[in-house]
Amino acid sequence: MFTDDPSIWDLAQSLLTPEIMNDKAHAFWSKSNRSRLESNNYSVQYACLSFGYDVVGSVVTHRMLGELVAYQYPDIVLCDPPEFSVDDLRDKLGMEYLGGTEVDSLIDEVLSKKYDGISTSKFVNMAKQELRALFHLVPRKYPHWIQEPEWPMGEKSPMEFCSQKREEERTCFIFRDVDTQESKVVEQFY
Repeated sequence: MFTDDPSIWDLAQSLLTPEIMNDKAHAFWSKSNRSRLESNNYSVQYACLSFGYDVVGSVVTHRMLGELVAYQYPDIVLCDPPEFSVDDLRDKLGMEYLGGTEVDSLIDEVLSKKYDGISTSKFVNMAKQELRALFHLVPRKYPHWIQEPEWPMGEKSPMEFCSQKREEERTCFIFRDVDTQESKVVEQFY
């Protein structure tokens, strides 16, 4: 929407009236709005898009414009800002080694939880901690898959990754079920 119709920025800028700009006690001046606008010379467009056009930029843009519209038109009911999809959150995790048909539903379940009142970055950090515990991860010890992840499921939880070993064109990934102590080898080929 913001790229399709550039005139929206003129409208948005007109909502940031001198009255609001001069009244630093105004409800619009949250810490984040003030710092974003001041650092962008009070340009609504540059302040909103300083995070780019990705989902984070869209949320920042939605919140800032929503607060301006709510002030100027108090009778308008605004919708909630867009939420991150599970796929967006998977990308933000930086844990590409987690996955596979046996465990994808568990990962999606963790990423589908709703935590009201916390930022996306805090949510991602909480999800990382939960996934590390769920997958029995040891710091800096995870499989370096040569194909798509194939993390196996144990009896009650995902199996613990133990090691990997390359033998010519084959790599063996060794996992252990923390409940039954049984081992499983996943093979991938170059």
